[in-house]
Amino acid sequence: MSERENILNELKDIAPELVKFKEEQSGTGFEVPPRYFRDLQQVVMQEIQVEAKQKKLNGPAVWWQTFVQNLQTVLQPKPAFALATIALLIAAGIWYSQPDSTLDQLGTEMALNDDDLEAYVMANIDDFETDVLIDMYAETFLEEAEEPVTEDNLEELLQEMDDEDFEELWESESFKE
Repeated sequence: MSERENILNELKDIAPELVKFKEEQSGTGFEVPPRYFRDLQQVVMQEIQVEAKQKKLNGPAVWWQTFVQNLQTVLQPKPAFALATIALLIAAGIWYSQPDSTLDQLGTEMALNDDDLEAYVMANIDDFETDVLIDMYAETFLEEAEEPVTEDNLEELLQEMDDEDFEELWESESFKE
């Protein structure tokens, strides 16, 4: 007996069905069933239509399942970390790009009108440094001043000032500094 026959006999003892299959399929290898390629397109289209009908029947559950699947994908560590980083960067950008409106609101609420400022200055004239008042007066009313401003005549000049002069003095750049 040849070695091939020994192997075949041993195969018959161990797996008789495999030997039968091998005898049926001898020669050409794999064979396609008759009319397989002609009917393939129709079979695939029928399966697609059946799946589409099933999806229509399960409509409300499908969107929920899709949402849950997408949520589970997003909540994986890497995508979740990436989304958190992007959200943090967007929040930081918005935070730093907005004007500081609270200080602006406080500034307008705390701003005094000219009458209040004039009353404050006149009530606390002794608290201001004389040199600063002289310099501010000289810069604002330099062309109108007939005599140089000194500490002695400063109080007299302030008493002579009317509302328009005070308003012009408060709006001058030398006072705002």
